[in-house]
Amino acid sequence: MKRNVLPAALGAPPSPRPFSPPDGKTAYLRICLTFPGFFITLVVARVNPNEKRGITLDLYEAEGIRLLRAYGIPVNEGVLYEPGQPPENVPLPCAVKAQVLGGKRGKAGGVKFAETPEELLAAVEAVQATTINGKPADALYLAPKLHILQEHYLGLTIDQTDKTVLLLYSPQGGMDIEELASAAPDRLFKLPLGLSFDRAAVEEGLRRFELSDAVREQLCRIAERLFRLFWEVDATTAEINPLAQTDEISLVAADAKIVLDDNAAFRRKDYTILSRRKRENENERKAREADLAYVELGGGGNIGVIAGGAGIGMATVDTILYYGGRPFNFLDLGGGVSREKTCAALSLLLHTREVEGVFVNVFGGINNCLTIAEGIRDAIRNTGSRKPVMVKSRGFSQEEGWKIYDELGLGQVRYGTTDDGVKLLLRRLEAKA
Repeated sequence: MKRNVLPAALGAPPSPRPFSPPDGKTAYLRICLTFPGFFITLVVARVNPNEKRGITLDLYEAEGIRLLRAYGIPVNEGVLYEPGQPPENVPLPCAVKAQVLGGKRGKAGGVKFAETPEELLAAVEAVQATTINGKPADALYLAPKLHILQEHYLGLTIDQTDKTVLLLYSPQGGMDIEELASAAPDRLFKLPLGLSFDRAAVEEGLRRFELSDAVREQLCRIAERLFRLFWEVDATTAEINPLAQTDEISLVAADAKIVLDDNAAFRRKDYTILSRRKRENENERKAREADLAYVELGGGGNIGVIAGGAGIGMATVDTILYYGGRPFNFLDLGGGVSREKTCAALSLLLHTREVEGVFVNVFGGINNCLTIAEGIRDAIRNTGSRKPVMVKSRGFSQEEGWKIYDELGLGQVRYGTTDDGVKLLLRRLEAKA
């Protein structure tokens, strides 16, 4: 039976990008400094403001499979289509696999098998109706059903402790690497790698397992190609799990998880196939258009969070939870904040029905506290909202900002802590209830 591959309309797989400076649109300087215990990469970049930035760090399985194939790694190719389309030109028997950006897909019912056209229709319907981590599948990937003799695990990631690339292999694939490391640490081979692939060390490490010479040779070849992919696409994780052994000598990537470093988005090609925007809600769309880092946390939250940095934002969310509050979202204004951007951020939350109060926690280092205060004033006046807003604002032009908050009658913490501000906001919400 002829094996179907990704539709031609999706285009050819991207060619591997040599590790070289980008074109004239972007200028950058990459400096690596190595000291005992430290490995530092400094990137100074001037980015074309009209250039599209990556929307996500994670690639879907179908996108990862496509990228593996571009680097010469054997893959189990299938047909990708989105919900609502009739399944056509599908290889049977096949696996119907939900495309989601998250794990535990199989346990949630996101993978079904079909032997006949009738079973295929039933499997497609079942997988489309399944929610995984609270979300439906963004698309389905239909790949030929493999006869698997053994499942291997092969991956590369960044060791945050040693600041180096770490190769991981196990002859017990098909399970999460964290579970594998806990359940069978003796079956997991780890090898720190530098800037070049150490084939001799990989071969030596694989000899501890009962592998044939042919399989060991293939593993080394695939690992070397995966290593090249890892560096050239600026990945932080590249996993093949399972790496299926279909006979005595053949290895095939049956799944792929590739996570890209968004800091390198300015020089990287677009490896995506599926749209990341089609399931946005209205708030997410508005946040994207305003260039705001915005995530709704779920769980029935009622306190909006605006922060002047990712770290202070996460700390604010944790503090609200610690004191029994329910954060609705995470919103990072980022650097170079304008009056208009701040206004858009607060207006978004004040217009959100679920949000009953907002905590603004900013530090005026690279941002100006007065500019942020002016944006908050605009949002309060434009929306006419009477929802409680608590502000903790420190740093550059803080006194000028504090004056505006006093004029608006907003609650603020001038010299206290985030804990103080959260407790004040919670008391106001309780009094209002």
